[in-house]
Amino acid sequence: MTDLRARVTALGLRLGVSVLRALPDRIVFQAAYTAGAGLSLVMTERRALVRANLRQVCRGLIEAGLASDRVRRAATDESSLERMVRSAFGNWVQGYAESAVIPAYSADELRQRIPVPGDPVVAAALASLAPGPPGRIFISAHFGTVELAGFYAVGVAGMRLSAPMETVADPALQAYFERTRGARGIALVPIRGASVPLRGALQRGEAIALVADRVIGGSGMPVRLMGAPARLPLGPAVLALESEAPCFVVGMQRTGWGRWTPHIERLPRPSPGTLRERIDQHLEAQARAFERMIAQAPEQWWTVHFPIWPAKALDPTLSAPPVEAAA
Repeated sequence: MTDLRARVTALGLRLGVSVLRALPDRIVFQAAYTAGAGLSLVMTERRALVRANLRQVCRGLIEAGLASDRVRRAATDESSLERMVRSAFGNWVQGYAESAVIPAYSADELRQRIPVPGDPVVAAALASLAPGPPGRIFISAHFGTVELAGFYAVGVAGMRLSAPMETVADPALQAYFERTRGARGIALVPIRGASVPLRGALQRGEAIALVADRVIGGSGMPVRLMGAPARLPLGPAVLALESEAPCFVVGMQRTGWGRWTPHIERLPRPSPGTLRERIDQHLEAQARAFERMIAQAPEQWWTVHFPIWPAKALDPTLSAPPVEAAA
């Protein structure tokens, strides 16, 4: 019965994806966004968590001098904050629709939909890689359209790219994500024990992509993020320091239906010191880069749907829901 259910689920996913790809993507994305905004009205516990997280994001961006007028309003006006919360739900569901549709884009379509600025940092990030170490590291947050930067690096820049993938409980859903995310030539490795194949990729002069704004396993390392103590994964910092590979924080912000703007920053190399001091420097620079990226569109930061800061530090009446695995 379990195998039959898995086969039916897999067939349903394939048919669903085929239907979505046959429709104009603008309609698909708009419908997904609208559905997500509607979910914000019924998912009351999650909405409370998203609201508390976004309130902290807005306050933290004001403290950092990064807040737009819209963010300043959301920090003090409840109706403005509620609009941002609904948009966060819309962007959350739209992201899943994009995961189904975007792998079908050709290299030419990616170029048309993502205007890439011609500055030296972007040029360095997309430059051809030579065989052998140190390779290149791309670090992202769960921001905007997460997989799109990887698809662009492989499909347009011609890179060999490896990325760890979280495990989903449903085998059919796991197979679907592996197939769609691997369809464009991204080598996926299980998140458990991922450090060994990722080190190997860097040694071969390839690129690796790491989503590093939320601790999935382990305790992470403390850092100040959006004006409050949080924890970020330790692995990306260790890989960067061990390999001495150039490290870029990247993201793809939605700027229209089927249109995106890249955010790319190169992280500075830590100053000499102990390993702990250098890790702290790396994570500090990474957190500040995340803030600058997220400041452009806080509602596109998926991680606000999950615990980031201690719940009682945000709102003493709020009980954080169980942590879910993000696909």
